[in-house]
Amino acid sequence: MYGAACGSRSFVVGMSAQPLALTFAFVIGGVILAWRFNESLGRVAMLVFAVHQGILAYASISGTRLNSVAMTMLITAFAALLTASGARDGTARRFVMAGSAFVAMVVFSFGARYYADVLLGNHSVVSSGPIC
Repeated sequence: MYGAACGSRSFVVGMSAQPLALTFAFVIGGVILAWRFNESLGRVAMLVFAVHQGILAYASISGTRLNSVAMTMLITAFAALLTASGARDGTARRFVMAGSAFVAMVVFSFGARYYADVLLGNHSVVSSGPIC
């Protein structure tokens, strides 16, 4: 949250460091998958993913700073929509398992990013003294 509040670069707030060619590949892949999906929720999920990657590509080309909260919300929406799409026609047990896997993935992802920030020396707001 420090990066969102103070505008610093940090893995926790969703800054992208992937190559531009990979970003374009994700945009094209997301659009193709959205076109090929038969299920509407999965199609929306892939469109959200393509939009997210398109914004990353635009920011990379133009040098524009991204709104990290909005970017994190977009990729979280993609993951939630894709999880719901996969569990949509299943039993209640399958839905609970898919939801649990999604929550575990989010917790692991943010934990790994926080740990990466610690290794890189990007300290927590709690331990850094003044907020900015």
